[in-house]
Amino acid sequence: GGGYVRHFHSSPQSRERYLSILPSAIYHDATDFVKACEIEKPPWSILIGPGMRSDTVDSLREALIEGLTILSRRQQRLTVILDAAACSLAFDERFPQVQCLITPHVAEWKSLGGPIVQCVGDLEPAHAFSGRIYTYLKGPVSFLFAPDQIAVYNAPLPSLAVAGSGDLFGGLLLRAACGHEADRPICDIVSACVALQRRSAESSMHPEQQLKFIQEILA
Repeated sequence: GGGYVRHFHSSPQSRERYLSILPSAIYHDATDFVKACEIEKPPWSILIGPGMRSDTVDSLREALIEGLTILSRRQQRLTVILDAAACSLAFDERFPQVQCLITPHVAEWKSLGGPIVQCVGDLEPAHAFSGRIYTYLKGPVSFLFAPDQIAVYNAPLPSLAVAGSGDLFGGLLLRAACGHEADRPICDIVSACVALQRRSAESSMHPEQQLKFIQEILA
């Protein structure tokens, strides 16, 4: 609330829908992104991708890269979280040198050119492909590729395969990366968010209900 959350959307029809759900956020048209990056107080974390199709990302690519480049100069602690089609931004040669976490599922990872992980021997090629980027590769068995380590999350939970679960996970990461936890290593932040969502998913497969459980857990 109070402007701590700023939401940039590409569809004029989206604003009223979002306002009815979260009226405390500040809403902007996506075309205002670069200007906001220049004049607004720079954030500690940004989430790009939930609900965005690849053609939308492509149409906004120039503005997103320009805005993130501006922010990288203004905010040394910036963490950029990319989901779904927006994961491709991290592999754009113009992407700024900031802490970046991408959260693709297996099909999205493959579309980026990432090596499929089917056995232990596949981990190193996937790790090398991720490079300086932090990658949380979602699947029945999930992996976190960090520049200096690989973590394996080997506890399949079908409830997390429901549409919307990835969006909720992105929101948890966004919040954790801009709060008091922001000084913690990104690997710790990811692990904490994974554990929190898993706990809520044990009670419900619906992301909306998972969010309620998470709010109760954190209360």
